[in-house]
Amino acid sequence: MSYLPSIPAKSVYTTNDEEAIGVAMILASGVASFSAGQTVTQNLAYFIPIQIPNSFTVARFLWRNGATAAGNVTAALFNSAGTLQGTRTASTAQSGASGIQSAAPSGGNFTVGAGLYFMVIVSDSATATFAMCDWTVGYARMLGVQEQAANFALATPATLAAHSTDAKVPWIGISQLTTN
Repeated sequence: MSYLPSIPAKSVYTTNDEEAIGVAMILASGVASFSAGQTVTQNLAYFIPIQIPNSFTVARFLWRNGATAAGNVTAALFNSAGTLQGTRTASTAQSGASGIQSAAPSGGNFTVGAGLYFMVIVSDSATATFAMCDWTVGYARMLGVQEQAANFALATPATLAAHSTDAKVPWIGISQLTTN
């Protein structure tokens, strides 16, 4: 008999959840909110760490658009070694200002076991805006955020580097739900 409590399953994980970097964001910088008007670095893949405690079926990738929707977005889930899990989204036109947008993995739903992963997002536009938490690069590095430049196609395996290009961290999520 186990004396450890079971961990309840969740249907959605996002950047600001305790399984990702949400609690650490608040403790490190006092920042718990994301502003919606920040541009990402064009073709820079942002790798946001997340600890998934149970088996999880990915049906949708989520991101929060800012006021300017432009270009295309690709999202994916990679393991801690930089290997793509399941399939990435197809290149998806960013649409819907200041709202949550979602896309399904191009190869359909896939399931991962408990473990450390990276939720990944990249945009091919220099003018598209997203909901981003703006810190110092040091906070992002401390929380395990990684990056890969010139990687819109999200090549696998990824060549991860310490987050150093900018201090922004995008709001991204994964969902077991088939609609957002």
